[in-house]
This record gives sequence, structure tokens and C-alpha cells, in this order.
Amino acid sequence: MDNSELSKILEQSSVTISQLSAALVSLRPDAEFGRAVKNGSEHYTLKETADILSENLTADCGKGIGRTELCDVLRRINIFSSTGSSWNEPLRPYIDAGYFVVKISETPVGKKVTTKVTGKGLEYVMKKLREYFHG
Repeated sequence: MDNSELSKILEQSSVTISQLSAALVSLRPDAEFGRAVKNGSEHYTLKETADILSENLTADCGKGIGRTELCDVLRRINIFSSTGSSWNEPLRPYIDAGYFVVKISETPVGKKVTTKVTGKGLEYVMKKLREYFHG
């Protein structure tokens, strides 16, 4: 290799490093947000979860998702129950893993189950949805 070839390679490397540095700077806020959500103590309704994940899914694979479809997919991939009175409730291993929080209330009509997704659960469900939609 002569000096002109080395000079070209060095110049191309410099441009690549600059582009990667700019990309890293632009992604930092998203990474910080993701870290805060994952490690935070906030819990999200299934609608809020669908809204948050829909933005990411649209960017990743051009597919948005609503609350109803989110529940449908979670049943299909055996994260939510698809039977009887536990319909759309997360299965025990996913609650135990800290992905979901379930609150059961007694009402005059019977029990009311409220499922919320943790920050850790948001990350996990996003991973599973990407796998599901990318096949």
C-alpha cells in the first residue's frame, strides 16, 4: 500500500467515525429514556403499553399495534391466558418475572382484574413483539 491509499483509508475512517459519533449523540436521549423506563417503578395500562410500543414497532417494522391487538398477540404467544375467567391475564411465570402487575378487586358484579405492565415488562414485550412480527 502506498501513502495515497493509506490516506484514503484514513479519510474514510474519519468520516465513518464522525457519522457514528453523530448517530450515537442522537440516540442518547432514547437510550436514557429506555433505561429510565426499564428501571423505573411506574406501571403502564395495556392501552399505554400499546401506544408506547406502537411507536417503536412502526419505526422497526412498519407495523403499529393497539390494545386489542396487543392482547391478541400476547395470547397467541402464550404470555396471556386465552381461557375462561383468566382471559387476557398474564400467566404466572410472567408475573413472577416482574413483567406484569395484577390487581384484583371485588365489585358487586364479581372480581375485576387490572393488568399493568412494568418497565421491565415493556422491554420484554417489545422484544417478543419484534420476534412475532419479524417471524
